[in-house]
Amino acid sequence: MKKPTGSYDVGYGRPPDATKFGQRPQPKRRRRKQPELPNILSLLTESVEVSRDGKAEKLHPHEVMMLSLFKRAVKRELRAIKAFLKECKKAGLLEPPPGQRTCGVAVCPKWMPTEMFCLLGDPPWDAQFYDPIAAKFEDTLKLYAEWFPGAREKCEHEYRVE
Repeated sequence: MKKPTGSYDVGYGRPPDATKFGQRPQPKRRRRKQPELPNILSLLTESVEVSRDGKAEKLHPHEVMMLSLFKRAVKRELRAIKAFLKECKKAGLLEPPPGQRTCGVAVCPKWMPTEMFCLLGDPPWDAQFYDPIAAKFEDTLKLYAEWFPGAREKCEHEYRVE
């Protein structure tokens, strides 16, 4: 940049020395107000008023979400079905109850009535659970012992009562 010529101290390209480097106070700038963010935690815990069957009800937001997902899933929306099943899996609703047979083959020992085996489930059996059921089938167990002598002793190691 070409320096201006001349003998003057202040003028074009020559600011006054007192204000040359911004030494005077700068004007106060107004800052823009930032918009308030919603409190997400309160939104997730606050009850939502919903109209069901013409009546106003207050429900938890998660319950409202599950109801709307279910309605969309019934209408065969694939995304809604996937999301609904994912939420059900997270909640543990798709898992079978512990200790109950869900598939496979149950082999009932010869010395035990089938009805009794269905009540007991898979071996080994707890003595507190086995004894009351065995008392109900006492007569039938005696009859089976006559029909299949020694059968209970042969499989005692497989079907033990602990």
